Amino acid sequence: EWLKNGDNTMAAFSAGYIDAEGTFGLNQGKGRFKIDSYDIQILKDMYDFFMSRGIHCKFRMILKRGSEKWGQPWCKDLWRLTVNKASSLELLISLIRPYPVHAKRIEDAHKVLRNVQQRRLYGTVK
Repeated sequence: EWLKNGDNTMAAFSAGYIDAEGTFGLNQGKGRFKIDSYDIQILKDMYDFFMSRGIHCKFRMILKRGSEKWGQPWCKDLWRLTVNKASSLELLISLIRPYPVHAKRIEDAHKVLRNVQQRRLYGTVK
């Protein structure tokens, strides 16, 4: 609960969790962000925090406990948080920019940001 009491604290926490578990990338020529976790509460808190800052995201279960995947039953529900909208990707990257330390995550976030900026320049961002 104390994480949710301060914007900087929750932004730093989110950046750390994204550093460890998140993915920035390009899919079908568009920047994307996703993070998968068994911990529904962490993703729910991040979802609420992002949405309250105008970062449009989707939050859903992608695998139900007991579902067969890769030949074995899944032991827990698996949840996913995604950000796909260009303006929301810009807001997300700006929000967490001061905090990540994982070089790959920083590099991938920059690639997504450049993609959004190029698409905006060429008029392909809705």
